[in-house]
Amino acid sequence: VFLLDELLQVANGRFHVRQDTGGSAAILGDLEEHLLDGLTAALIVIHAGIRIQLINIPFYHYLDLGVWTWPITCLWLVGICNAVNLIDGLDGLATGVCLFAVLSIFATSIRWDEAEAALLCIALAGSLLGFLRYNFHPAQIFMGDTGALLLGFLLGVISIMKGSKSTSAVALLIPITALGVPILDTAVAILRRLHRRQRLFVADREHLHHRLLHIGLSHRQAVILIYMASLYLGILSFAMAFVPPSLNALIFGVLIGSGMTGGAALIFAERAAARRRSAQSESTPPARTNSGHL
Repeated sequence: VFLLDELLQVANGRFHVRQDTGGSAAILGDLEEHLLDGLTAALIVIHAGIRIQLINIPFYHYLDLGVWTWPITCLWLVGICNAVNLIDGLDGLATGVCLFAVLSIFATSIRWDEAEAALLCIALAGSLLGFLRYNFHPAQIFMGDTGALLLGFLLGVISIMKGSKSTSAVALLIPITALGVPILDTAVAILRRLHRRQRLFVADREHLHHRLLHIGLSHRQAVILIYMASLYLGILSFAMAFVPPSLNALIFGVLIGSGMTGGAALIFAERAAARRRSAQSESTPPARTNSGHL
């Protein structure tokens, strides 16, 4: 069933690529169809028994989802698929971010003796590492919708398999923290479009990597900076699995504080870049015009 689902994701990706090549599909329609394709794949996985049945609420207790099991699982799988697809905007970006996430999930799977999840993680990590050699800037091969949707779906399924067998109160937070960069970028994009009363599936150039380029970073600098953020989140998720439960609240506070600090730093850098561009435009002398005299 798992292999059948992955073949469905690849087939959907190839179908969209052919549509784009022909020029007959709009971006809006493509993204909406990605949601429908992800929902179809998610239903197959849920029917096979891979689903989120319990949510371990930190510092509280287990919450049985009951009838909400199917919609919550679909939301998670479809959300991760599209989060990875949306962050795949620069050479090597999605590959590296997902590599750090997979390695952190692998480490916590070893910690809790989750052999199936650990085996899938290490296999996926090896594939990503080999792919990254040719996908890093300047890229020789590209992931495309097919690879991004497949990668996001694999990460979503592995995190469910891992969390369903863990008795830790932070089992839910670990995959969310490890995948924090694409999840946060997608959440901010949704809130931004709701605030502007735009359709959720209208593409824009205001994702995290676009904003880093806009403040003056090079392609490599933007990718490496996001790598560092992903590594930092991976370390935090790794620490959640090993520290005593009494320290999880401290790590959670550090996570929230880091996100607020990073967001404030980005806004400050954007305003500084805007002032710099404004000053440069004002200091640029007007172009001379040819008077026509010999």
